[in-house]
Amino acid sequence: MNLMGLHKLWKQLAVGTPALDLPSPMPSARYDFWNGDLDLTDPVENSVDRELRAFFLGFAATVEAERAEIRANIRPDEFRELKWYTMRSAVFALRSGNAEWVESGLAELAAIDSNRARPFEVIPSLALLHHAGVMVGSPVEAQFLRAASMADRGDGGRHPGFLAMPSGRQATPQRL
Repeated sequence: MNLMGLHKLWKQLAVGTPALDLPSPMPSARYDFWNGDLDLTDPVENSVDRELRAFFLGFAATVEAERAEIRANIRPDEFRELKWYTMRSAVFALRSGNAEWVESGLAELAAIDSNRARPFEVIPSLALLHHAGVMVGSPVEAQFLRAASMADRGDGGRHPGFLAMPSGRQATPQRL
């Protein structure tokens, strides 16, 4: 490899793109703005949600080495889908009462490489999923701790750190 090739490889690694042009492990389906997929007031579960849910539940079932490889090969342009999936999964959990939506949303957050996501992009998703988990009666603390154990080292501290916050700072209303 010549100097230009090494420079290109370094640049790819620095911005978090897969260095070897490996295919992304993510499903190819994408949310469509024009179909209303990005409207959280009344989202309709669609094939993208089902594909991503299956993908992230599968991610959660893998071993650490496989999760690290998957995490490293998610392209930066796919983070938009991830953000919307997390928020939609929280809405679906609230609507259906199914805690598996919270679990898959937390697995999605664990799939994000902490070097490629800023805290202000992750914390709102944690708050939404925490709220959804509390409202549907899921074992929120256990789900967050499991997600933290699946996350990379840089991001794993956010999940338990979020749980340790006073409930007012978590922006999660108490059940009446």
